[in-house]
Amino acid sequence: MSHKKLLIPIILLLFISEIKITYAGLPLGAMAWELIRETISEVASDIIRDFLRDNVTKEEILVLRSRVSDLESQLLSVKEKGYNPSDFSSVEQTVIRLIRIVNAMESRFSLLEDRVTALEKRVTALEQDIPFVKQTIAQWNGEGLQKRYSISTNRKSTSYINVGKIFFRIANVNVNDVLNIRYLSDPRSKKIGKISYNQGCVAYLNQSTYYKSKKWVKITYQNIQGWVNSEFLQKDENPNCFNFYKVINVDYNDVLNMRQSPTFHSNKVGTILPNGCCILKLDESFQSRGKWFMVRYNGVIGWVNSRYLVQQTIGVCGSC
Repeated sequence: MSHKKLLIPIILLLFISEIKITYAGLPLGAMAWELIRETISEVASDIIRDFLRDNVTKEEILVLRSRVSDLESQLLSVKEKGYNPSDFSSVEQTVIRLIRIVNAMESRFSLLEDRVTALEKRVTALEQDIPFVKQTIAQWNGEGLQKRYSISTNRKSTSYINVGKIFFRIANVNVNDVLNIRYLSDPRSKKIGKISYNQGCVAYLNQSTYYKSKKWVKITYQNIQGWVNSEFLQKDENPNCFNFYKVINVDYNDVLNMRQSPTFHSNKVGTILPNGCCILKLDESFQSRGKWFMVRYNGVIGWVNSRYLVQQTIGVCGSC
C-alpha cells in the first residue's frame, strides 16, 4: 500500500477525533467557519437582489428558501460540534434575518397569486355575463318581444329571454313547507333564514360548492345571504325578476362605489361610472341612512345606496 493510501485514513481519524490540524495556517474548524461566512455573504447578496426585483419567480424563491435552510443546518452543526467562533452570534442573527426576508418574499408572492386568482375569477364572471347580456338585450330589442311587451300593462313574455343562472325559483318543496337558508353549505349548519315553497326571483350570488356530492349554491333573499341545496332550485325565467337601474346624482368625474355590505363604511368591492346603466338589482336592505340595493354590474356583486340609482325600462337599458 502506498504512503498516500495510508495517509488518508489517518487524516480522517484525526478529523473525527476533532484533533486540530492546520491547512494554510488555519485550523480545520476555522476553515469551515470561513466557508460558511462566505456562503452567507453570497446568499445574502442573492436574496437582497431578488427581493428588489419585481419579476422574481416562485421557483427562485424556493431555491433561496433551500439555501437559507442549508445555512441554518450548518450553523446548528457548528453549535453541536462545540466550535464557538467569536462572531457566531452575529452570523446567526444574519441568517435569521435572511430567513425573515425569504418569508416576506414568499408572503408577497402568495399575495400576488391571490390577486391573480381573484382577477381570473372576475374575468370568468365577465366572460359568463357578456354573452348573456348581449343575447338578452338583443332579444328585448327584437321585433317579436316588442309586440309581446307592454310597459303600461307590464305584460312580458319569457320565450325570448335566456336568463341563465341569475335567479332561481324554489322547487321540490312540499306545500306549506319552507326551504332553509343555512350559514354554511352543510345541512347541519345553522339556519339563518327560510324561503316559501313556491318563491321565485331568488338571486344567485355566483358561488357554488359540493357537500357529499350534493351541490349547494349561495343566494340572497330578503337581505339574507346564505347557502341552499340546489336540488330544491330551478331556473326562474320570469322577466319580472329583472329590474335594471342607471346611475344618477354622481358627478361626471366621480364614481359610484359598490360596497361589501349596505353601509357607507363597508369595504369597496367595485365602482360604477357616473353614466353606468343596465345595473341589475338582486336584493334590497333598509338601513338607518336609507335603502340599499344589492346589484350586479360587470360581473361584480355589491351594495349601492338607492339614492344614486333610478329604474330603467327594458328598452332604454338595451341602449347601454
